[in-house]
Amino acid sequence: MKHLFALLDRAGVTPSPFQSEQWCALLDLTPDDTLLDDAFTESATKNNRQPTVAYIRSILTRCLAEGKRPGEFGGNGHDPGPRSPPVRLVKRTIVHPLTGERFEAEVVVSDGQNRG
Repeated sequence: MKHLFALLDRAGVTPSPFQSEQWCALLDLTPDDTLLDDAFTESATKNNRQPTVAYIRSILTRCLAEGKRPGEFGGNGHDPGPRSPPVRLVKRTIVHPLTGERFEAEVVVSDGQNRG
């Protein structure tokens, strides 16, 4: 707990009694002083303001969930999901469904679609 309050002092945070309880609750997530150091360092490099309980908690929670140290995440923590394949224009013959009229048109296709 002493180490946590030294980190807060170094960051310029003077917590109220209520905030002190919230900060101490972070120690339930991890008693690891080096992880706390790294979380505060990560907060200082990614955030222009003083660290908050919520921000430090999110760093610690992500570290524990992903088994990584702060700074090893790469990205903003949101999974962008699968990337869309590149798209391109191709000329196709289009047949009007009612009249049967044929005409050439450029259509957008992704590389995952038929290239014909």
